[in-house]
Amino acid sequence: LLPHHLDQANIEKTYEGDFDLHGQEYHKVRFEVPAAREVAGERVEVIGWFHEQHHTLDFLAYAPEKDADVQFWQAKNPRTISGIRFQDYTIFATTDRISLERLDQAYALGKLQKRTDIKLSEIKASALPTL
Repeated sequence: LLPHHLDQANIEKTYEGDFDLHGQEYHKVRFEVPAAREVAGERVEVIGWFHEQHHTLDFLAYAPEKDADVQFWQAKNPRTISGIRFQDYTIFATTDRISLERLDQAYALGKLQKRTDIKLSEIKASALPTL
């Protein structure tokens, strides 16, 4: 259930251990986008929290090399349309300088401020053809 660009073989993936969020266990995985896939000239790091039992990507933290751009995304309203999972997101941020690795702790302690919501509407999807 990775976002398509993170599921490629050339993306470095590192298991960071387990973490408890809201009484649920998550696998914490770091993704590093190699130089060939740099965004705006910067190396990109992403950490995903995958639900231990459901294997869904419920939380995502994103940061280019600059800490000021660190964001923590919480998936909301998951739904499946024509076999494809769609989710809305609440994006959190902080004015404190918190490393990407510690965003989950800051979130669990209520230290992040809600920045915005991303809500998908009028979703249309059709089933993919079988091969």
